[in-house]
Amino acid sequence: MIPPEYEPPLGLHPHPRRQDIGWGGRPVAVLYDGLIESRNRAGRFFALDARVAKALAATDLDTAVRRVVSLLLEHAGGTLADDVLLVLGEPAAAVT
Repeated sequence: MIPPEYEPPLGLHPHPRRQDIGWGGRPVAVLYDGLIESRNRAGRFFALDARVAKALAATDLDTAVRRVVSLLLEHAGGTLADDVLLVLGEPAAAVT
């Protein structure tokens, strides 16, 4: 059995699974492509872990994106071998 940190990302493995993570108390939709496929020098994929959850809990989405990208670049050793798409969204304020 392959340890989870070495498993291929969704689309490359026959057993996809749902992953729910708390994002700091407010609803944030996170859409991505290429994010979790980024590997470090040891061959581990980028994990959506507590550090990412903390980054996404920033007060505004621009800051949250910058923090997640910073974590990704740190994980990948400063450069990415492929493209990455990261889109964050949150519900609009209620119109009265």
